[in-house]
Amino acid sequence: FEMLSGDTPFYEDGMDQIGLMRSIVKKKLQFPTTRVQRAHFFAEDSKTLITALLTKASSKRIGSLAHGGQDICDSAFFRPVNFEKLRNKEIDPPMKPEVTDPLDTSHFENWDHLEDK
Repeated sequence: FEMLSGDTPFYEDGMDQIGLMRSIVKKKLQFPTTRVQRAHFFAEDSKTLITALLTKASSKRIGSLAHGGQDICDSAFFRPVNFEKLRNKEIDPPMKPEVTDPLDTSHFENWDHLEDK
């Protein structure tokens, strides 16, 4: 959900960790409905997978069923992905940033302006 929209489905500004846990347990998953809310990122295949991943009952949640993680890989959302080629590192990444050394973080956002909690 967050990777597609940039937002989390259950967190609200100012919410503490206990509030977040309550929200996860009680709140119904809702997808954005307007373009401003990034609704265009949620095709039906992504909605189906996200809903299955965020099913509250673990006995019904995709990935927890008889076929485990294979059910996730077999979902329509991942249909374009050839997991065998991916495992064998036979797929070129869509972007490969140039790094100068193992500690190069120049491609990450700078969060130094935030205070530690």
